[in-house]
Amino acid sequence: MNESAGSHVFFVVHGLYPMPGQTVTGNGVRAWGLSQGLMHFGHRITWATPEETAWSGWDKSKAPDIDVLFFRTAADLNEAIQTSQPDVLVIINWEFVEWLSEGLDIPMVLDLIAPRLLEMQFEPIDSSGLSTEILRYLNALSRGSRFLCSTERQKAFYHSWLMMSGLDCRDEIIDVVPISAAAPSARRSARHRSDPTFVHGGVSWPWQGPSRYLNQLLSILEGSEQGQLLVIGGAYPLAGPEDRPAHPTAQLSSSPRLVRRELLPYDEMEKVFSSAHVAVDLADRNPERELSFSYRMIEYLRCGLPVICNHYLDIAGKVSAYQAGWVINTEDNKEAFEDLIHEILSQPELVSERSANALRLIREQFNWEETTEPLARFCSNPKAPTRREHVFNTLLTRSHKFEKRLTRQQEELTRQQEHQQAYYQSLSERIQQVEKASRAYFQSLSENIERVQDASREADVHLHGRLQELVEAQARIEYQIAYLGVGGFLRWLLRIPGRVFRVLIKP
Repeated sequence: MNESAGSHVFFVVHGLYPMPGQTVTGNGVRAWGLSQGLMHFGHRITWATPEETAWSGWDKSKAPDIDVLFFRTAADLNEAIQTSQPDVLVIINWEFVEWLSEGLDIPMVLDLIAPRLLEMQFEPIDSSGLSTEILRYLNALSRGSRFLCSTERQKAFYHSWLMMSGLDCRDEIIDVVPISAAAPSARRSARHRSDPTFVHGGVSWPWQGPSRYLNQLLSILEGSEQGQLLVIGGAYPLAGPEDRPAHPTAQLSSSPRLVRRELLPYDEMEKVFSSAHVAVDLADRNPERELSFSYRMIEYLRCGLPVICNHYLDIAGKVSAYQAGWVINTEDNKEAFEDLIHEILSQPELVSERSANALRLIREQFNWEETTEPLARFCSNPKAPTRREHVFNTLLTRSHKFEKRLTRQQEELTRQQEHQQAYYQSLSERIQQVEKASRAYFQSLSENIERVQDASREADVHLHGRLQELVEAQARIEYQIAYLGVGGFLRWLLRIPGRVFRVLIKP
C-alpha cells in the first residue's frame, strides 16, 4: 500500500454504496469498488449522491472511512466541492458533469463503464432526442482529465469519442479498470448435488435478451426431471414507477422448475448466489452486449458461481482460461447449450471444480486492490490532458451559439406575434365599431327615405287633386265663353282673379 499518496478523492454517484438490507445500483457497486481500491492505496474518499437516493436510517450502516454528502441542486453540489477542496473528482454518472461549475479547476475522472449511447438506442427515444444526448455526451467528455472503462474493447471504442470531444489521444488518457471485487478469502464448500440450482439475476434492461436461453434451459430441466432455474430481477432500484419494466420471467414459459424472486438487498443476494450452483449469463448478440462488462458477471464469480456465458463477451477469454465456467458458441453450434446442461446435470463434480476456479479468477484478475492501481496512480499525481481545437468542438460551440440566437429570435418572434395579436384585436374592435355605426346610420337613412317617400306620395295626391280642379275650372271657363254673352263674359273675366286666388293661390 502506498501511504504517501494521500489525495482527497471526491466521488459523485447516483446512489449509495452496498449496505445490509438495501438494494443497490450498479453505479453504487462500481463506485464502491473504486473507492475501496483507492483507500487501499492510501487515498481519502468523500461520497456525494443526490438527497433523494438515501433512505431513512441509512447512516446506521455507514462505512466509517467514507464521508457522505447529499445534494439537491447543482448549487448544493458545487458548494460541497468548494467546501471539501478535493484533489480529484471521480464522476461515475457522466450526466453530473453538467451540474459542475464551468470555472471548476479540479482534475476530473469520468467513468465510462457502459456504452450508454448504444444502450439508449434500445430505449423509446426518437432521433432528435438521441442527437441531443450525443451533444451532451461530447460536451461532458470535453471536460474530463482522465477516463476509465472496463475492457480493451471499450477503450478502443472510446478513443474516437474523446477525439471528437477535442482531446488529444496521442497521450494515454484512458485506463482499463474492470468492475472488481474484494479478493475471496476462503474456498467455498463443495457443491455436489444432483438437483442443481441455475440462477439468473440482476436489473432487467431492454438491450438484454436472455429469455430464449432461459426458456430452453427450463425445457431441458423439465425433460431431465432435475434442477431448477431461479430468476431474480426487477427494475433499476432508483427508477420511478413509470420506468419499471416487466419482470424478466414475464417472457418465460410456465414451469414447475421456475422460481421467481424480486431484486434482493445486496447482502441477501450474496447469500442466494452463494447457495446456488451455476449462473447463466446468456443473451442475444448485439453491439451493446459485445462491448459490455456486466456487474452481475463479477457478482456471480465472487460468490463462487461458475458462469455459462456467450463466446463473444470480452470476459469470455478469462472465463475459459481459468475454467471458471463454460463459454459456448450457439451461433456455430445450435446444440451447444443443451449438450452443456446435460453434461452439468450428469457430472455435478464439475460445478465444485469450476466454483473454485471462479474464486481464483476474481482473486487474480478482478481484485480491486490491484485493478484500481492506474486510477490510484493518477490521483496521486493528476495532470490535465492536452486539448485541441477540433472541428467537432467548433461545431458544438456554433451549435450552442445558434441555439442561443435561435432562442432570442424565437423570443423576438413571440413578442412580435403578441404585438400583432394586440393590433389585430384593436383593429377587430374598430371594425366592429364601424360596422355598428354603419348599421345605425343606414337604419336612420332608410327611415328618412321612407318618410320622404311617404311625404312625396301625399304631395302627389294633393297636386293631382289641384290639377283636377284646374281642369274643371278650365271647362267652366270654356262653357262661359261658349254660352254667355260678351257682357257676361267680361263680368266673368273680372271675377277670374278672385276665383284663381281662392282656388290656387290662397290654398
